[in-house]
Amino acid sequence: MSTSIREARLPLVLGDASEHPFTGLGLAAAAYHFGISSTDAAYLGTYTESGVVGLGLLFLVLLVTLFSVLPALRGPPGIERVLGAAAVAGILGSILAAAAYDEYSESAAYRLLWLLAALGVYLAERVRKQEPRQRRFWAARALLPIAGCLIGLAVFSGTPRFGSVTYRFDAIGPGADAAIPRVPDFTGRTLVATGCEIMETAAKHVPGTVVSCYDLQVGTGLGEVRVQAATEKDALQRANMLLGQAGKAVRGSSAVLVATADGARRTWARTAPLWMGLLGFGLAILPPFRRRRAGTKSKRLVSSGTSGPALEPPLNR
Repeated sequence: MSTSIREARLPLVLGDASEHPFTGLGLAAAAYHFGISSTDAAYLGTYTESGVVGLGLLFLVLLVTLFSVLPALRGPPGIERVLGAAAVAGILGSILAAAAYDEYSESAAYRLLWLLAALGVYLAERVRKQEPRQRRFWAARALLPIAGCLIGLAVFSGTPRFGSVTYRFDAIGPGADAAIPRVPDFTGRTLVATGCEIMETAAKHVPGTVVSCYDLQVGTGLGEVRVQAATEKDALQRANMLLGQAGKAVRGSSAVLVATADGARRTWARTAPLWMGLLGFGLAILPPFRRRRAGTKSKRLVSSGTSGPALEPPLNR
C-alpha cells in the first residue's frame, strides 16, 4: 500500500516540478501544492523544493563527505579501522536510504549522519598526517566543471524535441456530482485509475506515443493525463482518441485542455549543462584517494602533540 501511494505521487510531483526544474517550487512545496506532508523520499523532496540546483548541491555535499571519510579505511589494524569502516558504511547507507525515505528532515537520521561523518573525518585525518602530501592533477581538475558544462550542452542539443498536451479530467462527471450528495473517495480513485489504465493500455498500440496519467489527489475523481508525440498536433489528436476510448468505459467523464507544448525537451536534458557542471565541480574538489602500495604494512599511529593519542582497545584483565 505504501509503495503504491509513493508511485502514484511521482508523476504528480514531477509533473509540476518540471515547470521550474532549476529552482523548484519553493519550501514546503509538497504541503502547499499537493496537500501532502512529505514526498517520502529525500531526493524527490529536495528537487521539488529547490530544483536541480538544490539537489545538485546536496549530492555534492554527500559525495565530498563520503570521499573525505574513505581514507579511514586505511587506518591501522584494530579499533581504528573498524570505526572507520563503520563510519563509511553508515554514510553510504544514509545516502542510499534517502532515495526511499525522508532521511534529511528527521533529526534522528541527519544527526547520526553528521556524527558518523565527524568520526570518519577525524580518523581519516589521522591517516593523512602519516602520509606525504601529493597534489594530483590540480590544474587538470580545474577544467572538469567547464568540461561538464560543455558535455551538458552537447546532451541538450542532441536530445530530440517532442510535442505534448495535458488534459484535466473529471471521472465522475457533473451528472453524478449533482445526483449524489457526496461521492466516496474510493469510487473517485477507482474511476480515475480505470480511465488511466484504459488510456495507457491503448497508447501501447500507437507507436511514438507516451502517456502519463495520474490522480490529482486534490478532489474526488479528478485526474490528469499528459500525452507526448512527435509534434503538438499529433499529441492533440492522440489525446482526443485516448480520452474517447476512456469515456466509453467511464460514463459521464469530461476533460478540459490545460496545457500544450511544442518543441519541448526532457527535463533532464534541459538541465544537463547545470547538473553536469556541478558533477564536474564535485569531481574537481574531491580529495584524492590513495591506494596502499603493494608490500607495505599499516603502522600503528604514534601519539604526538598534533595527531592526538592513538585509539587503543581496552586491555583484557
